[in-house]
Amino acid sequence: MKSINVYSLEGALVGKAELPDELVGAAVRTSVIHDVVRAEEAAKRQGTHSTKTRGDVSGGGKKPWKQKGTGRARHGSTRSPIWRHGGVVFGPHPRDYEMKINKKTKKLALAGALSARFSEERMIGLEPKGLSAPKTASIAKFLKAFEGVAKPLFVHTPAEEALAKSVRNIRNAKHSNVENISTRSIMLSDFVIFTQGAITAMAGEQK
Repeated sequence: MKSINVYSLEGALVGKAELPDELVGAAVRTSVIHDVVRAEEAAKRQGTHSTKTRGDVSGGGKKPWKQKGTGRARHGSTRSPIWRHGGVVFGPHPRDYEMKINKKTKKLALAGALSARFSEERMIGLEPKGLSAPKTASIAKFLKAFEGVAKPLFVHTPAEEALAKSVRNIRNAKHSNVENISTRSIMLSDFVIFTQGAITAMAGEQK
């Protein structure tokens, strides 16, 4: 078992918390992490973009002028893509961007991302005692104790709503429910901060 330091809201070291080797001691496979992050990014796309082809635009019911004798180029319809207000060639249409990734691959990527942050010593624990109501100042004060942290990710349990609301108003700080933490969110952060409850939940999932 590997361990991380746990700090209070005042930035004082209050102890250590153990995390299983399967979670923070896994191999960092960049290709797997890349595939999973791509899939997570793709899942965020709505895919509702659409353009009109020459069969969808209005007008063009008749030939604009006769074929020969006008001195102008030959045209059969004003719906042609080369005309103003004509149809669009190879334009985007509604589609599903979902990429199939199996559960084992997702789990491997998540463990790899967490292991990378752990090996870089960019992972700590937080004991949010006393934070019964949202208070941005408390989280801002906590972050000041760790210089160089630009984009922290707070991982919490669903019950720790006060912490989630406290983080929302801090620039570049993100929060994630431990039940739906993503590889993408970890890779976009430069520091991962687990609450004591989230540590317990993550360790329990590996048993």
